[in-house]
Amino acid sequence: MRQEMSQSAAADRRAARRRAVRYRERGEQPIGGTVLGAIIGGVLGSQVGSGSGRNAATVAGAVAGGAVGRSADRSRSSPDRIYEDVETRCRTIAVERQDRRVAGYDVEYQFDGNVYFARLDYDPGSKLRVRVSVEPAE
Repeated sequence: MRQEMSQSAAADRRAARRRAVRYRERGEQPIGGTVLGAIIGGVLGSQVGSGSGRNAATVAGAVAGGAVGRSADRSRSSPDRIYEDVETRCRTIAVERQDRRVAGYDVEYQFDGNVYFARLDYDPGSKLRVRVSVEPAE
């Protein structure tokens, strides 16, 4: 009896996908006007009131001056830059496949009234040559 054996193999496959992408780079955001406005507002606020009212006026002046300075900074900031590019993304896909190739032959044969099994890497056909060795009995 002769039986063919087949093998299965796992192989990886790489897949790539290209797509258009946009990158945004924020423009320069100066902060000098905010700081300067807060300082000037704080100085002007400290000129108003007395005691704890003066402290509150200083804080309010600093906040108001910072807001005015920030508004001035925004008008001087550079615009955002937008870049367009093509991006390639790769991934590995595991593929299981069944190869239909002969890996060997399981052979069953009879010799001298006994049944034997052998695995051969070639097709033995309908007849099989066997090697018989004789050893002295003890």
